[in-house]
Amino acid sequence: MRILALVSLLVGCAPGEEPEPGAGLPPVVVDLEGTHGPERPPPRFVRAAHLRFDLGDVDLSFNDTGIRMASDVPAGGATPYLPLGQVDIASFQAYQDGDIVAEVDPVEVEPGTGVTLAVYGHAGEPRSMALPTNLVGEPGEILVRAVHVTFDLPFVGVLDDSHTSLASLLYGRASSHFSITPDVPHQWMLDLSANGSPDLVLEPFELPALDSDGRPQVVDAYFIPSGVYVPISATAQIQIPALLLVPLDAPDGIRLVVPEQPEE
Repeated sequence: MRILALVSLLVGCAPGEEPEPGAGLPPVVVDLEGTHGPERPPPRFVRAAHLRFDLGDVDLSFNDTGIRMASDVPAGGATPYLPLGQVDIASFQAYQDGDIVAEVDPVEVEPGTGVTLAVYGHAGEPRSMALPTNLVGEPGEILVRAVHVTFDLPFVGVLDDSHTSLASLLYGRASSHFSITPDVPHQWMLDLSANGSPDLVLEPFELPALDSDGRPQVVDAYFIPSGVYVPISATAQIQIPALLLVPLDAPDGIRLVVPEQPEE
């Protein structure tokens, strides 16, 4: 995946204003002290996530500019957070061979906030979502948001190793951010019993230790299609999700395959 340094097209430079050569992408910084002043509001940020696993690599364009801001983005890939500047709406379009194959309609972004725009589903039922992003937290805190984008799976429940519920999600929904202990491994279990198969709780799987490095860390945990199905009756089956972890400050996610339910 290549991220193209065409920031001026996304942030909306003033007429006649040229970006500095070699400036690259600015860091994600949220001003909470009001020092931008009344004429310069806190910045807005947008990230695009490609979760259409029936598509191959795509090129991404923001706000109908037709200009590629990222190229060769694989399924499961995401851009870094990019600044919107003076623009207060965000949308993105995914291209293959010059044609739009998936897109997210414009959404409003408030100053000092960010949004993740994601496409998911499949050709027969394309979907999109806009997820407001928590860009701040306490030093050393790990904040996680669970997002359910596995089609052919109506519901997923996320439990920790003590069987405490962390999230209960319908397809296409996201949880609020919740805090987990940094710098140690975690074990999660998936409760799929609400999909018509009582007691279908998958074996625990281990998340890697998320290193806070003494600063806030925000992670999106996407439950994505794995292509693995299990029967829930003589005539029906559901898809077992895999897990894709995408930290706030890293475009390359960590994919974990959730274990299948052992056969009786």
